[in-house]
Amino acid sequence: MRRMSAGLAAVLIPMATARAGITFATDGTHYVVAPNATVEVRVYLEFSELDAVSLVDEDGLFGTGVTLTVTESVPSNNPAIIAQATDILPNSGEFDDPFGAITDFGLGFASMLVTVDPYSGDGDLGAVGEVIGSVRRIELGVFRFTAGAVPGELTTMVVGDFDPSTDDTVTWSSFQVLDGMIGTATITIQTEGEFCPADFTLDGFVDTDDFTAFVLAFILGGDDADFDKSGFVDTDDFTAFTLAFEAGC
Repeated sequence: MRRMSAGLAAVLIPMATARAGITFATDGTHYVVAPNATVEVRVYLEFSELDAVSLVDEDGLFGTGVTLTVTESVPSNNPAIIAQATDILPNSGEFDDPFGAITDFGLGFASMLVTVDPYSGDGDLGAVGEVIGSVRRIELGVFRFTAGAVPGELTTMVVGDFDPSTDDTVTWSSFQVLDGMIGTATITIQTEGEFCPADFTLDGFVDTDDFTAFVLAFILGGDDADFDKSGFVDTDDFTAFTLAFEAGC
């Protein structure tokens, strides 16, 4: 019986270029959620055509990993986030290594590395997933994101390799490295409602509380007072906010 740790980077097999037969996927491409509420994103690795056949020939995967990276959050840079470690839920049914998954998260990213237990009594097979339509799909797990407070905020994320500097996705039988063959996916998480820049307090109303809060932020010179997103807090910000406040929403 073999035991390999999560340090699969020791496997030295030439990397290949990404191709259509292997790709990360999710159960949706656009998620809409109420401000400060949560939404679950289920992540898969999909194999099609000859790559699906090769996966079965290799008795599935020994391990794989994925990272969701925020590339943009507009208009207020208030992205959806992973709030706590328990918001990353690996598929322990398929990836049953008793040492557990390796997970990590921070502002702008969340990642998961999962492996199969070679000592389990399942006939010494790796993760093979199931056939869905024309593809073989292996579920990696679920990421539970918490939306920001800004109505209308649109967060864009890329679903890609766990760590480009290591070999994380390898097959069961001969430990073939697949990382460089896997295509990425893109998802968006949108907070419900219309964005209103004059609603500085984010309470759903434009009133004197917003003006007072902005003036205080402006006096303190905080980043939130950079209303025109110029990188500086100056009179242009005060003018821009005043015009937005007068216009209302």
